[in-house]
Amino acid sequence: MDLKWLIELSIFSLLVFFTILGRERREKIIKKSFDDWVSDLLNLTIQGTIVPILQVYVIFKLLLYAFPSYQSSWELGWTGAIFLNFIVVDYIYYLVHKALHRESLWGLHILHHSVTDFDVFASGRNTIWTTFLFPYIWLNSIFLFMIDDKKSYLICASITAMLDLWRHSRLAPEEKGIIFNFLSLFLITPHEHGWHHAKGVSKRNYGANLCIWDKLHGTFHKNNKFPKEMGVKVRSNLATKLFFPSKLKRENQ
Repeated sequence: MDLKWLIELSIFSLLVFFTILGRERREKIIKKSFDDWVSDLLNLTIQGTIVPILQVYVIFKLLLYAFPSYQSSWELGWTGAIFLNFIVVDYIYYLVHKALHRESLWGLHILHHSVTDFDVFASGRNTIWTTFLFPYIWLNSIFLFMIDDKKSYLICASITAMLDLWRHSRLAPEEKGIIFNFLSLFLITPHEHGWHHAKGVSKRNYGANLCIWDKLHGTFHKNNKFPKEMGVKVRSNLATKLFFPSKLKRENQ
């Protein structure tokens, strides 16, 4: 897990650096509200500290205690690591993310959609509970326990974390060029995810890494430009935003 932590910290630092290089982006970040800063940074801290501790010292240890003979029993190599992380986990993420947009679960996810403009910190904005609903925490622990090539799986998981930060950033041109048009053939780029956060179009582009799931399920929305308006207004105090999602006062969507 030390390798994964080092890779993700390095990538996060680079993304922050490139984000604040531009004066306009830097000024927008500085002007974020106190509530937004607390939510973004608190949940990024949870993802970077509590989640790894839960994975390594709780879930992994419990699996090792309960099923010692199954450790590293899946002899799949690096190709299996890629398949498990980029196909299996990615598809399950798509299904979970789509479910969070149902009215019955929308309160758990709407705070994330209060992001009005992307920056590298925006991926962390969520209620405290929502982080633990996504499949990365549980499946990564199980697959890491089971697979033989743990190093390759950790690298794949780190790439997934990098892509999550990147698609919530503005580290992309306002209008796609050749490179981003090529990437969007198979990846969810910041443009596609921007339209997931756009007003009136949020029930599109649920995918994390790959856009194939949206294309297969008819939820893909293609646009070569970023949306002009993003975000849902959430009118509640900070404690409610973080701990009581069912009580959030929000606009209908």
